[in-house]
Amino acid sequence: MPLTPIIKPQFPSVPDVAGVPALKRSGLPVIARAVLSGIEGYLWTMLTADNRWGVFTKDGVAIAVADSVLDMGYRAQNKVSNYPVQAGGFASYNKVASPFEATVRLSKGGGLSVVDALLEGGLSGLKDVRGRSERLRGEFLDAIDAASKSLDLYHVVTPEKTYTSCNIQEYSYRREQSAGAHRIEVELSIVEIRETKAAYSTIDTSAQINNPKQPEASPPVSSGKVQTQQANESLLLRAAKLAQRYLF
Repeated sequence: MPLTPIIKPQFPSVPDVAGVPALKRSGLPVIARAVLSGIEGYLWTMLTADNRWGVFTKDGVAIAVADSVLDMGYRAQNKVSNYPVQAGGFASYNKVASPFEATVRLSKGGGLSVVDALLEGGLSGLKDVRGRSERLRGEFLDAIDAASKSLDLYHVVTPEKTYTSCNIQEYSYRREQSAGAHRIEVELSIVEIRETKAAYSTIDTSAQINNPKQPEASPPVSSGKVQTQQANESLLLRAAKLAQRYLF
């Protein structure tokens, strides 16, 4: 007996009775949601073009072309040094500023490419959206990976303040269903780099060697010529001769 297929409804049947809240449902197809998301991101970029966010090189070039900066965190420490004293007490004597740490989360997706394709070629331009999106996301990840392995110094730029002399010590990314299958969020872990220049100097120690504080510490000095003398026979050689005389 063949089974009758049961069509699963898109939304569950909720009765319209007292005590049951009205549920908001979205009937937009996937492509419509992608287009609207791309338009929203494009408008947000246009409205916030004056505010620069992200990680840049010393020449002002972004380390990777991202759609947006999702969030940015900053952490600075100034540690106080303590040492124990009598009766279980302690005393503080110094304060050291540790290198600051920052986290920047970048986003890269394919929404803007969908908008561009629609503006350029209409519906026929959507055929190449998938390939272009994958290529852009691949270039984005390659740029992040190259920057993390580099020894160059970068700047974390925000509208209020710019943090200079930084380097990427770690990065991670994940893709979640809630964020969309065509969207990548990369979190960068950045630390401050403090450069120091080595200083070298020469010290003349001849005066300390020739005129030490303790006279007995002076090195031995040869004062005059020494007359050469014939070397004496060693005890071993003399013993060998005596043994040869009495044994043979």
